[in-house]
Amino acid sequence: MKLRTWAAQSVQRWRPSPDGRRGDAEVGELLDRSRHLFSDFVLRRRKWEAGVAG
Repeated sequence: MKLRTWAAQSVQRWRPSPDGRRGDAEVGELLDRSRHLFSDFVLRRRKWEAGVAG
């Protein structure tokens, strides 16, 4: 159970790096898979920050 908690916290703290590729489809898929960790607002914001359609 600790591993799941640590993984969830890591995903919630993640932010796209400013020098990273914007619009990476894989990032969008990973955010969609972890949508249960975010409110709708935060999920839309993270997708916008990453440059993926939301």
